[in-house]
Amino acid sequence: MKKAGFQNHVVLMASLVDRSAMRVSPTGQSVMECTLRHQSELEHAGGQRRLAFVTQAKAVGDIVKRLSDVPLGQLLQCQGFLAPRRAAQPDAHQQTTSSGALIFHITDFELENSNGLCQETF
Repeated sequence: MKKAGFQNHVVLMASLVDRSAMRVSPTGQSVMECTLRHQSELEHAGGQRRLAFVTQAKAVGDIVKRLSDVPLGQLLQCQGFLAPRRAAQPDAHQQTTSSGALIFHITDFELENSNGLCQETF
């Protein structure tokens, strides 16, 4: 296993369940939080494993406008990375704190239909 060049790249097929209103961060970036639902079946340890979960996600920057146009329930192939969710009020000695929970930061996405075929993007 390589130690140099650690990677944090996630690709997740999920449906858009909910989203917050767009807000503007203190740095002037557009921000939108959303909820994604994933369902799949995969081979693991010699058997089939069914996965179904809901996860929190966030989009920042230009992608927010595209995400705001996606109808709820739409299947998406999302790309991004995982990061700790920041606590509401960081301690004085720490630059950032985390709640221990992770949030999926969406950096790009494509619309999918139920057969997994890409649809046109916005």
